[in-house]
This record gives sequence, structure tokens and C-alpha cells, in this order.
Amino acid sequence: MSLRDDTEAVLRSWDAHETDRGFKAVIDYDCCPPPAPAKAAASRLDVYRSLRLLWDAASGAGDSLLAHEIEAHLAYLRELMGQRTPLGDYVRATQGCLAAGWPDEYVTARGDLARAHLEALGIGWGPATEKDLEQAENVIDVAEAAQAIREAAAKAEPAVRSATGAEAAYELSVQVVREDAYWSYWLDGAGKRIRLRINTHRARFTRVRVRQFALHEVLAMRCSAPVPLRWCPGCVSCQSTRPRRSQAKDLRKHSPCSSLQRTRP
Repeated sequence: MSLRDDTEAVLRSWDAHETDRGFKAVIDYDCCPPPAPAKAAASRLDVYRSLRLLWDAASGAGDSLLAHEIEAHLAYLRELMGQRTPLGDYVRATQGCLAAGWPDEYVTARGDLARAHLEALGIGWGPATEKDLEQAENVIDVAEAAQAIREAAAKAEPAVRSATGAEAAYELSVQVVREDAYWSYWLDGAGKRIRLRINTHRARFTRVRVRQFALHEVLAMRCSAPVPLRWCPGCVSCQSTRPRRSQAKDLRKHSPCSSLQRTRP
């Protein structure tokens, strides 16, 4: 087995260790699940030791991408075991970027562009902008969103498959839940099975957002072009050309690297 396969095996054993004890899963989406369930690791400490050995091996072999990915998992695991790293260092380790935000000139340019597009729609810039935009995009009840997303995905799927040449099948399950949590929706699953949860406590949908969601979250996940995909289990090395198999959660939930992507609210 390769170092990367060994790493994935450790991640699955870690995930089993957490879920078997009733804790949150480590892997959100496993695009290539093994035929048999993974054997649970004995402890988080055992997982840490195994990942550390793999980090040493990857570093020694000159595989910097894998070493960075493993370090992202190690950073998350250290937080689970009680370490409290400064936020900037933690974001750097798990995301591969700084937490300082965008340069002022970039923010200004994006703001000018956004205001120009809004003006073209007859929407002004101010405290009511978001509300006015939602009204223009046709607000729908959250209870209707599940079926609307299904319909939008089905309508757009032929065009997406034609553009990408993708033939992968998928099964979409949509659940409407109410949880006192920060997330509006959550996409996870395994293999060809996709589970979408919509949190009525936070989610808001419009007809435009439904189409956007169907394209970005559902079809982009399963109807991607048949070329090497980004594999970022620790959301740290999006330049990797390894087919994406497993994606680990970030302890302090963030705006995703959107391989994800995934897949994140």
C-alpha cells in the first residue's frame, strides 16, 4: 500500500472510533468507501501516533502535499485532545492560508462590482440590500426547498453531464431538520449516496439560490469532469491531483475550501 492509502486507512479507523462512541464523524464524504467497515482505532492518541509516523514517512519521501494534508489532520486531532492553538496558526495548518482576510484593494474592487450588478437589477446598496435581493430572487419556504432542489438538479443534470462527460450515478436523499446549530445545510454521504440536510433553524432559500445550490452542491459533487479531482481531507492542499476520497471536518467550522466544498454551508 502507498503512504496515501495508509493515511486513508488511518482516517477511516479514526472516523470509526469517533462514531462508534457517538461522537461526530471525522469524514464527511467518502467517495471511495471500502467494501467492509473500517476497524475502529483504539484511541485518539493511537491515531495521532499513526498519523505522526505517516507524516515522518511522507516528509522523508519528499511528498510535501501529503505531509501538509497529514499535518492538517494532526492539527485538528490535537484540538480534539485539548490543545488550543492560536486561531491564525490553526487556520494556517488546516486551511493552508492566512486568517488575515483579503487585501483592501481586492475588497474594494469586489464591492464596486457587486454594487454595479445590484444597480443593474434596480437594487440599492444599504441595510435592506439582502432582503431586496431575496425578494427579487423569489423567496420560497424552506419546506419547499428539498423538492425544488431535486427538480433543479434533474433539469440541469443533462447539460452538466454533456459539458463534463461525466457518467457517474448518484442517489440523492434530502432531509429537512431543525437543529440549533450554525449551519444552514449540510452535504455528506458515501460512494454514490448523497445526503443533504436542510436546517430550518437557519436556512433561507430563493428560486435563484435553489438553482445555484443544485449546480454547486449536488451536481458539482457527483457530475464532475472525469479528470483527477482535488483531494483535500484536511482542507489544506487543494492543489493535490489525487482523486478526492475522504474529507475531514474542521473543528472550528469555516467557510470551506469548496472542493467542498464541499459542501459547506
